Amino acid sequence: MTRTNVKPVPQNGPAIREIRQREGLTVAQLAAAIDVSDPHLRNIECENKPARPEHIARIAKKLRCRPAAIVRTADYEVAS
Repeated sequence: MTRTNVKPVPQNGPAIREIRQREGLTVAQLAAAIDVSDPHLRNIECENKPARPEHIARIAKKLRCRPAAIVRTADYEVAS
């Protein structure tokens, strides 16, 4: 398969979940700390909703990591 048009796709959710779990926090604890609802944070972790820049900053602060640690990208192919 030939890649014709590849664009980066944010993959923040899995990184957030991984670091949150490593820090021993529940979804409810992190959601409360960053002032979002539990369902909203779950949607971010499951990639159903994008994490806004202000969320990334608050999450990184609470998880004691740099924002770059939770902002990952993956390539996907766009049909032409």
